[in-house]
Amino acid sequence: MGHEIWRLMQPHGDAASVKLPKGLVKRVFVFARPYRARIVVLMAIILGTSGLAVLNPLLIKLVIDEALPNRDLQLLTPITYAMEPFDALLLAGGVMGATSFGGSISAI
Repeated sequence: MGHEIWRLMQPHGDAASVKLPKGLVKRVFVFARPYRARIVVLMAIILGTSGLAVLNPLLIKLVIDEALPNRDLQLLTPITYAMEPFDALLLAGGVMGATSFGGSISAI
């Protein structure tokens, strides 16, 4: 059993071709069971911040393609104000994700 785990830690050319020992995934889930709620919260934070991360480039695209060429300050001002909360939410999500397993901010 021990040599199989060591074999998995060795570098391989193609990680997709490595077969996991039977029962390994089940054992990992058994050990993770007490942390189920934390894992669900962390996954929700990851999905939420990933969704928010897409919005900022879309707003920048709108600024570059629409507001700046047309010199439209009425469009540019709200877009730039809208970018700030997304950055703050992304930062908050990253800190929450980093600290959700008992870590500290200094560990980032």
